[in-house]
Amino acid sequence: MNEKVITRPSWMTDEDWEKLQEAIRKLEEKVKERTGGSGGLVEVKEEEEEELLEIVDERPEIWLPEREGEVLEGEIVEIREGEYGIYAMVKEKASGLLLRTPAHKLLQSKLSKLSKGDYIRIIYQGSIRTISGRRAENYKVLKRIDKKVRRDRDERNTK
Repeated sequence: MNEKVITRPSWMTDEDWEKLQEAIRKLEEKVKERTGGSGGLVEVKEEEEEELLEIVDERPEIWLPEREGEVLEGEIVEIREGEYGIYAMVKEKASGLLLRTPAHKLLQSKLSKLSKGDYIRIIYQGSIRTISGRRAENYKVLKRIDKKVRRDRDERNTK
C-alpha cells in the first residue's frame, strides 16, 4: 500500500484526530485481511462506511443562538482569522462537540482578547441597535481565571 502523509486539520481536536487515526488503522487491517495483504480493492460494508463518514465528515458547526440567554461554554481550542474576521473553535463542555463562534462584530472584538486554552462562557444577549442605527448581535463573554491569578488580583486590590 502507498504511504500517504495526512496532516491534522487545524479545526480538528487532538482527541478527534486520534479517533480518526484509529479508524484508519482498523480499516487498513480489514483491507489486508480481505485482500490477503495485496492491498487491492475491497468492498466496504455499509455500516463500516457510515462509521467512517461519522468520523471523517465531522466538521465544526457554527453556534448560532436564537434566544437571549443561550450559552456556549467550554475551552477554546483555537482562534482563527476567517473570511469575515476572527472566530473561536470551542470544545463545548456539555456535549464535547467542537463548535465555531459566529462572525458577529461585537463578539469578535471580545474574542480578540482571548487565547487558546481559555475556558469561556459566551452568553447571547439578543439584538441591539448600534449608534449608526444598524442591528447587531450582542454577547457577554466570561473567561475563567485560575485561583492564583484571582488571589494575586485580590491581594493587589486590598493594598
